[in-house]
Amino acid sequence: MTAFHTLDDAQVAGQRVLVRVDLNVPMDQGRVSDATRLDRILPTLRELSSKGAKVILLAHFGRPKGVDASQSLAPIAGVLAGHLGQPVGFAGDCIGPLAKAAVDAMANGDVLCLENTRFHAGEEKNDPAFVKALADNGDLFVNDALSAAHRAHASTEGLAHVMPAFAGRTMQAEIEALSKALEKPDHPVLAVVGGAKVSTKLDLLGNLVSVKPTVQPAVISEYDITPVIDIYVSVHGRDFGGVVNAINKEVDAMLPNLKKGQKLTLRGQVNTMKTSYRGLLIGLAGAIVLVYLLIVVNFQSWIDPLIIVSALPAALAGIAWMLFITGTHLSVPALTGAIMTMGVATANSILLVSFALQRLRAGVPPLSAALEAGATRIRPVLMTAAAMIIGMVPMAIGFGEGAEQNAPLGRAVIGGLLFATVSTLFFVPIVFASVHRIIARRAQRATGIVKA
Repeated sequence: MTAFHTLDDAQVAGQRVLVRVDLNVPMDQGRVSDATRLDRILPTLRELSSKGAKVILLAHFGRPKGVDASQSLAPIAGVLAGHLGQPVGFAGDCIGPLAKAAVDAMANGDVLCLENTRFHAGEEKNDPAFVKALADNGDLFVNDALSAAHRAHASTEGLAHVMPAFAGRTMQAEIEALSKALEKPDHPVLAVVGGAKVSTKLDLLGNLVSVKPTVQPAVISEYDITPVIDIYVSVHGRDFGGVVNAINKEVDAMLPNLKKGQKLTLRGQVNTMKTSYRGLLIGLAGAIVLVYLLIVVNFQSWIDPLIIVSALPAALAGIAWMLFITGTHLSVPALTGAIMTMGVATANSILLVSFALQRLRAGVPPLSAALEAGATRIRPVLMTAAAMIIGMVPMAIGFGEGAEQNAPLGRAVIGGLLFATVSTLFFVPIVFASVHRIIARRAQRATGIVKA
């Protein structure tokens, strides 16, 4: 490896030494949660300070887009002072009048931390004008931030071209360790490389391995930083749920054969489908419960609302049979149609039961009241159901491009209303008559009046 200058080669007494350090430490609610990086730079800072240098720290923190007070180095400078065991001054800028005034006020052995270099766009662009502005505040440059040395920024690469440059003790130790590992390693060699960004480690890894042509995927995909191989499945001529079930069977069969660290995950529209089904089923159940409670409030009774909603099971059965007969799979539009059917079926049932209650209060026996309600309300019930069914026929047939997407909605409504209408006109009156006959008999027994 090419020879490099260290602090052993530098005359630092009375000199303004710009030291590039790594202060990009983890923070938690404004406090340094891990000071390892601060401890690593202490040997260099103490040596320079003890030799009478004016130690001026350059560093970045985070990835600010311009000046951002939340990413200032001021809090970190205070923590560094505690670890260093001597005061660390702070300047509100890394260049310009603020930085110059702070540097000019330094005595030999003082340590000063300049503000985040990335507050200036010239840092990451390695702008020559910004490099010169940084260099104006120093006589020597010491780089002690190996973790940032791979970036050609103004405070890492630019200053080394315009000032006498030296490696700090941490940088020196890292380079010597790398030299030993790369030039004269003890075989066998195992390299453990950390970090989230693999791209920044490729050059180093290239020195550790032998390169030869091989076959690689044309596209490299990652999910949550983990490399993945995506297998895309399209659906044609089959329902989506059936395809998902078939894939799940194949996945379950392959799971025992996976190697350690491998896993199979089904992603994509299947998650959206499950969420939609869950939400609509909850909505359907909630709609039935809410309708029942609203009817309870309106009728001031718990029994009559139960009679009214007794037509809904038939509606659900009609939906199921219609989807089965037409070969239509359960889908979001079908569930939406089921919710619509619940509303219409309930309205028709309310129409019949409310009339039967009026006749019951007029002194008509329960069976006669139920029969009169069925006969009297048959026309409005049939008209309401027929209008809804006729309106849904074109949708159910699915004329036109893309109409098949909404066809399940129309079929669900038609099937549900056919069964619900029959149930409203025949089953609901029977339930009404039976329940109120039982209630009437209990009332007669309670008052001691029993009719022969």
